[in-house]
Amino acid sequence: MAVLSLSLVACDPDASGTAESAKSVAASGEAEDAPVSDKVPPDGDLCLLVAEQEITEMFDLEASESEPGPGGMAGCTYNFRSGKSDELTFSIRYGSPQAADGGEDVEFHGLKARLGPRPGSDDASCDIDIWLKPGDDSVLSVSAADTAGENPKLCEQAKKLAERAYEALPDEELEPVESSKSLPKTNFCRKVTEEHVARALQLKRWTRASYPDDDTCHYVLRDKGQEAYVSVMRGPGITSEATRISFENLDARLFNGGQRENCALDVRLKPGVDDTGFHVRIGIFNAPEPPCEGVQKVAKLVYDRLPG
Repeated sequence: MAVLSLSLVACDPDASGTAESAKSVAASGEAEDAPVSDKVPPDGDLCLLVAEQEITEMFDLEASESEPGPGGMAGCTYNFRSGKSDELTFSIRYGSPQAADGGEDVEFHGLKARLGPRPGSDDASCDIDIWLKPGDDSVLSVSAADTAGENPKLCEQAKKLAERAYEALPDEELEPVESSKSLPKTNFCRKVTEEHVARALQLKRWTRASYPDDDTCHYVLRDKGQEAYVSVMRGPGITSEATRISFENLDARLFNGGQRENCALDVRLKPGVDDTGFHVRIGIFNAPEPPCEGVQKVAKLVYDRLPG
């Protein structure tokens, strides 16, 4: 059984050095005339653009034992098994273009886009670069490479994955507002019981909630071979590279990092003010998919019970 990997990586546009920058002057000049996309460029967890399960279904693959990650703008790597290739690699990057001079112009939602071979690669490869706005620092790139040699499907697969990643970008910038609710100084989460959480996550068995301190609530739930650990804590608890999501019109950011069994959410009642925030994290062993919907459901339980 062969191994396939997919990686999402944010690129440093300055990483190629002065010499490479000089070579790209002409391409940059062309990009200056590029139309502007209606989509909002990624600003958080690239792993949330395309789920691992979507990719397995898209290309008829089997997920390998290696877990995706690390997430954020640093990138995300997915590993799959395929009987058709020793190693087939897909990557999604945001930053500088990848197809370089070998690419040709292609149609992509009316944007400037180029499709072509990866420069300097010994493998069969195909890259598509999409300029979300003028300049060479706002380019969404999808690459496909096969170490086994010639693969006529690479360009088709790269463009299909690019379509899915582009579709996942937000249509508009989210503008968080200040909540009319407030965060109590102590015991802010204790009105949420273990039974509330069990119903929200559709798990039938639970143990009594525990409270290590006035600012923390822990819940343990079990059902059908799954075991869920839920934590609610005061203050933010995840990276600044989490993705802003729509949650009660508040300053809310979600982070998964490509992990199959974990997801976390920070919610701030006042935009950018950490001491008005709370954090929800869920880990579910043997979860069929990351519990990112679950953290939002538990956060809603907490938010609905805050005073105000």
